[in-house]
Amino acid sequence: MRATILLVQGVFDQALEECRTVEVRTEELIATTCLANVKSATGELRESYAQLRSVLRRSSVNEPVVQSWALTSLAEMAARAGMVPEADAHFRAALASDADDYVLGAYADFLLDNGRPRDVVALLREKTSVDPLLLRYALALQLLNSNELGARIEQLSERFATSRLRSDRVHLREEARFSLHLLNAPREALQLAKENWQVQREPTDLRILAEAALATADPTAVTAVTGWLKHWRLEDVQLSRLLTAAAIQYSPED
Repeated sequence: MRATILLVQGVFDQALEECRTVEVRTEELIATTCLANVKSATGELRESYAQLRSVLRRSSVNEPVVQSWALTSLAEMAARAGMVPEADAHFRAALASDADDYVLGAYADFLLDNGRPRDVVALLREKTSVDPLLLRYALALQLLNSNELGARIEQLSERFATSRLRSDRVHLREEARFSLHLLNAPREALQLAKENWQVQREPTDLRILAEAALATADPTAVTAVTGWLKHWRLEDVQLSRLLTAAAIQYSPED
């Protein structure tokens, strides 16, 4: 749990230490999943994927939560590596093992990235009481030009407003995505993405920061993204596409 928190915060060196402390105290699958999640974000994506897949195949651990965690980790690594069929298979297996909200959200993001909004609607239609899942549902409706979208945008606006009144800033990343993609408010989205980045530094947090930076033509924020990627050697095909666009937008001639 400590390793996961540190990983979310982007404190990779300490997260790695925490993972190593459990290597001799727990099942191989748990320790390997922990280590693979850290190493896959710091320059060892494909190696971490291969190692975790190998351990999972021979593991005798049957707890659904552990199985789902390992499978979701594999799915996210495969997605970042551009291994679409593998990622889809891992996500489906994770959902069959333990369909928690995190897995649903991660799979929905994968489906959106791969042009499958109808599958997102089918996946999340009965899950919209959860704010992050409602966001993905609305993003899918937008791609489908659905008449339902307006009501869902209003619903999300009310929920985020209520969160602000409670001083609840847990879903800053989701609010930034909402502002950028559904409200077409890139400057607000960038501010939210920057606030979120001070707390959470996962690939998805980096991505919304990059998207908002490009939408607002903010070279400083783009530089922060590229600097993070270069320092930690994070591999992510979606971020690579964004940064290709950034390289064109902020060419030396500019």
